[in-house]
Amino acid sequence: MKISYIYILLVTLALGSCVKDRVSTGSSGPTNIGSRSLIHYWSFNKTSDTAAMRHADSTVGGGVFDYVAGYIDTVHPGTLLNARNGADSGGAVRVRNPYTSMTIHVPTTGYKQPVLTMAIEKSSSGPSANNVMYTTDGTNYFTAPTSTVIFSTTWSLVSCDFSSIAGADDNANFAIKLVPTSGNTGTSGNDRFDNITIDAYPK
Repeated sequence: MKISYIYILLVTLALGSCVKDRVSTGSSGPTNIGSRSLIHYWSFNKTSDTAAMRHADSTVGGGVFDYVAGYIDTVHPGTLLNARNGADSGGAVRVRNPYTSMTIHVPTTGYKQPVLTMAIEKSSSGPSANNVMYTTDGTNYFTAPTSTVIFSTTWSLVSCDFSSIAGADDNANFAIKLVPTSGNTGTSGNDRFDNITIDAYPK
């Protein structure tokens, strides 16, 4: 009998560890940006025009995002999480299923140690995770320090700190790609992004 109890305990601990490992896939809460300066910001409040809203509200060097496949529009309301420059909750960008990727072009010319921060949310049938990748040459992408962000059906704040990536500094070709990894093959559902920011130190 004692052996059975010990066996059950060991199995429970092992399963618990596996679950923890699956959840801890690199998703990160907000990073303390310290004295970094805001160099790119998308509030998605100003327009519902899909071409116009690709361009950052404020930017140093021309921040813009692109998406592959899917349909993109805005959803209201957005959130105040990570709102900057006095922005209200206004709207958020909504990328509908199925989509392949969303790339945020965020040149860091004259800046170093950039940090991406954004508010994210999904619909009940939207993709539940995105892999985070980056490029320093505009062509080849690599896994980011925060490899995965996890979506829930309520707004949450996530960050990825690129301070450890030397090539992210002072780079006109720096860009970040978000690639859905689960639930992105359906015909309904969406992921939502709001108040996307890049903060960095002057070089």
